[in-house]
Amino acid sequence: MNQKRLHKEQLGYEVPEGYFESSKKEMLNFLNEEESKAPGFFGFKAILTITVLGIMAFAFLLVQKQQVANYEINRFEELTIESLEISDEAFDDWFDEKFVFSEF
Repeated sequence: MNQKRLHKEQLGYEVPEGYFESSKKEMLNFLNEEESKAPGFFGFKAILTITVLGIMAFAFLLVQKQQVANYEINRFEELTIESLEISDEAFDDWFDEKFVFSEF
């Protein structure tokens, strides 16, 4: 007995003509559309570059902040040691000049 006829009689279903050829084309078209929508290598490089630049900027600002803090601490220590050499009478003027009116 013919295989197609046997399937039709047993299962009650007949495969339409050209079904497999057209379905293969539809699947390949679908895959091509998906590939064109996916971000390419350029998109990945751009994201990676932005991330690296952001990390470098953050590190640079962190180092700058630390250097400013170290400078202020060192300057304060220098002035504290210098204040030991100032007489009590001249201390108020020295304090105003070094701490109040100066900019760190």
